[in-house]
This record gives sequence, structure tokens and C-alpha cells, in this order.
Amino acid sequence: MDQTQSALINLQEAVKKHAEQQQKIALEIEKQKQQAATDKMVNTLERILSSSYEKATAYNNAVIVAGYASFFAIWAATKPALTQWISITSALLMVVSATIFVGYELFKMIQNSRTFLLLRKIANDPEARKNPMVFQSKTEAFERLQRSESLRCMGIWVVVLGCTVSTAVSAIGLLVYSYIYALIN
Repeated sequence: MDQTQSALINLQEAVKKHAEQQQKIALEIEKQKQQAATDKMVNTLERILSSSYEKATAYNNAVIVAGYASFFAIWAATKPALTQWISITSALLMVVSATIFVGYELFKMIQNSRTFLLLRKIANDPEARKNPMVFQSKTEAFERLQRSESLRCMGIWVVVLGCTVSTAVSAIGLLVYSYIYALIN
């Protein structure tokens, strides 16, 4: 009976250890599933943000360029009616705004050039051309890098937009003030 009890106790301990191992494995699998779901949601959010950023900058650029052209056309046409101080200050503010805008656009051009070089590197990689898994892995890594770069640029864009708009609005405000003052007097 002693051997049977001992064997039964050993069997119970083995079953208990096996159950604990199964539970640990089940918990690890659940963690991995949750991490995969979280990663998928983050990737989706990054794609949405990146796409929204690109659309917003394209629209803003069109509006800003039209605004600069309109400002300088009106400024040039009415320059003789402006005081020298208003004329120079408003033009200077708008030039500062345009310089910030163009500087940021140059920054984006450099970023885009880097992107194209990275894509070309992937396209010309002999290993990636031979093995679809390597190609997919490299393009996925590239996409992750691009999304993180877009998120970083989004922060810079907010600052640039604030500086660009504030100096432009100040220049426009000076002109409007000058026109209203001229009309009243």
C-alpha cells in the first residue's frame, strides 16, 4: 500500500505541475493575443494619423500659398497708400512667415528624399528580391519607420503652422488696420 500511495502522490504532483504549466502557457498565449491586438490597433491609429497629416498639410499648403500670393498682390497695389513703417513691417512679417513655411517645406523635401533612398535600397536588395519573406519584413520595417517619422513631423508641423500663421495674421492685421485708419481719416 505504501508504494501505491507514494506512486499516487507522485502522480498527483505531476498532474498538478502539468496543470500549472498548462495554465502558464495559456496565460502566455493570452498575453501574446492581447499584445497582437494592441499592436494592430496602434498600427491602425498610426496609419490614420499619418494619412490625416498628409491630407491636412496638402490642404494647408494650398491655402497658405494662395494667402501669400493674395497678400503680396494687395500689398503691392496699395503700397503707395501705406506709411513706410506699416509697409515695411507688414512685408517683413509676411516674409518671415513665408521663410518659415519654405524652410519647413525644404525639411519635408529632405525627408522625402531619405524615404525614396530607403525604398530604392529595399528594391535593389538582392536578398529581398529573391526571398518574399525578407522583402515583406523589410517593407514592414520601412512602414513602421515612416509612421513614426510622420508622427514626429506632425509635432514639428504644429509649431511651424503656429509660427507661420501668427506672423502672417500680424502682417494682415497691420494692413487691415492701416486701411481702416485711412478710410476713417
